[in-house]
Amino acid sequence: MKKINKEILIKFRKTTDPKKLDEMLYNFEKTMNQLNYNYFLKESENPFIYLIEYSKPEDLIKQLQQKEYEDLEIVDMMIVKCTINNLNHIIDVILKKIRNKLQYTDTYNLTCHMDSYITCYSKDEFEEILNENLKDLIYIQQNSNNPTWNINIYIIGEISAINITRSNKNRNKFNQYMVKT
Repeated sequence: MKKINKEILIKFRKTTDPKKLDEMLYNFEKTMNQLNYNYFLKESENPFIYLIEYSKPEDLIKQLQQKEYEDLEIVDMMIVKCTINNLNHIIDVILKKIRNKLQYTDTYNLTCHMDSYITCYSKDEFEEILNENLKDLIYIQQNSNNPTWNINIYIIGEISAINITRSNKNRNKFNQYMVKT
């Protein structure tokens, strides 16, 4: 049986010194090798963003967020689903992830991160087009204050990395009857 590796987006601190960037990558790979993780590091079109294929991404993220690894200069890490940078493919990935988990009272917040040097849309135009399509397809409202679903899309050249998280809202209908201590 084939083992499916999940992808993690890793964003390093920006620097104008190429030697500093090489040093950050060297330290990261050295740490990963010391931890004996079997991973596959993939470059993107942005020199500060890398994708890692790894079978247990939650464990890896927890490990690298510990105090002892602050010197790696990682700004952000998250589990993502990658697809080609095409509006239809992006919407398809979003729908596959949340379609069967939606309730009519759910809301969402969509945030686009343009980390590409070549873009055909501005960030606002792209968000607007995606929001219109999502509202038509999933019939839930957008809410940026306290959404049920947070959808983050990282546009990285020809690849889009999509991270979808559900808020910590307890959706148990009996929650209102529980005594809070």
